[in-house]
Amino acid sequence: MSHPKRGARFLPVLVFLLIVALAAGAVWYFLFRTPAGLANSELTGFLPAGATITANATDKKTQTVEYTYQTADTYCDAVTTARLTLRYADGAWTPDEREEVVSAQEDWSRLAGTWTDEAQPDLTIVIKAFQDGAVAGSVTYGKEETGLFDDYFTAVTKNPDGSYQYTGRGILAGAVLLVDRDKGLLYNNADRPMVKDAPPKPSPTPARTVEIEKDGATETVDAAASPARQDRELVTTAAVNVRPEPNTDKDPMGTVDAGTVLPCLGQENEDWYKVMYMAQLGYVNAAYVQDLSAPDCPTLTLLTADAAVNVRSGPGTGYQILTTVDAGDTLVSVSLADGWYCVRFNDGYGYVASNFVTAGQTLN
Repeated sequence: MSHPKRGARFLPVLVFLLIVALAAGAVWYFLFRTPAGLANSELTGFLPAGATITANATDKKTQTVEYTYQTADTYCDAVTTARLTLRYADGAWTPDEREEVVSAQEDWSRLAGTWTDEAQPDLTIVIKAFQDGAVAGSVTYGKEETGLFDDYFTAVTKNPDGSYQYTGRGILAGAVLLVDRDKGLLYNNADRPMVKDAPPKPSPTPARTVEIEKDGATETVDAAASPARQDRELVTTAAVNVRPEPNTDKDPMGTVDAGTVLPCLGQENEDWYKVMYMAQLGYVNAAYVQDLSAPDCPTLTLLTADAAVNVRSGPGTGYQILTTVDAGDTLVSVSLADGWYCVRFNDGYGYVASNFVTAGQTLN
C-alpha cells in the first residue's frame, strides 16, 4: 500500500496560510497603509494663487500643508501664513473647507494721504501712518479747527472683514469712520467713501451757521466752530437720543453713548439742552446729561462694565436693584467710596461694585 509523500500532506496547510497572509496583506494595504501624499506641484489647485509652500507632511491618512501668500487690496497689502489639512478617503485627497490662519501681517501704508468728503467739504483727514488700528494723523473740521486724529475719533473696533471702525467725538459725535481695505476711508456711518488726495475745489461751500445763546445775547457762529467758542460742554450720563426738536414728537437724529461729550449751544428750557451733533443743531434731555462747566459739577469718570453688573439704589448688596447693565456698557461715575461707584442713573443716582467695572478717562 502506497503512502502520500510527506510534503504533499502539508500542501493544503501551506495554501491556507498563503491565502490568510494575502488576505491580511490586503486588509493592511487598504486600511492601515500610509498613502502617498500629494506633491507640491499637485497642491496648487487647493491653495491661493501665488502661494509658497513652506511645509508638506503626510501622516497616515492626513496631510498638513503650511504655506504663505500675499494679497493686495486697494489700500492694504497683507502676507498671510496659513495651514490646510487634507484627508485621504475613497482613494483621493480632499482638503478641509477652511484654512487655518497662523499669522497675518498687514501693510496699510498706501492709506497715507489727505482725504476729503465731497458731501462735507469742511472735513479733511490727513493720514500719516496706520498700523494695527493706531492712526497717526490729523483732522481739520471747519476753517480754523485742526487737531490730532484721536481728538475727533475714538473707540476703534476691528471688524471680521479686516476693516477698522472709529466713533466720532466732540463736534463729530454720532459720526462713524470706517477704514476699508478697498475703499479707504468711508465717513458718516460708513455709507460714502471719501476721496484721497483730491485737487482743491475752486470755490468753498459757504459755512453752515447756527445761533447760540452766550452771555445773555444771541451770536451766530459757524456750525463747526471750536467748542471753546461755544457756551459750554455737556457729557451724557446714559445712552441718550439726540432729537431735532426739544420734544419727543419726532424720531431722533441718532443716539450717543454714555460718556460722550457734546458741545452745548445753550439751554432751550429746564428740560432740554441745545447741542452740536454731527455739525447740526440737536436737543438732548437735561435728565441724561451733566454740564461740565457748572461750578458744582463733580469729577466725572467713565466706567466700562467688565461683566453684567447690577445698579443698586445704595452702596451695598442689600439695596434694591434698579437695573442691570451688560458687559461693555458705559457708566458715568461721580464718586468712589468703600468699593462702590456712585453713578448717574436716569435723572438720579445708583451704585455699582467697583470689582465689576473698569475706570477709564476723567471727563472733566
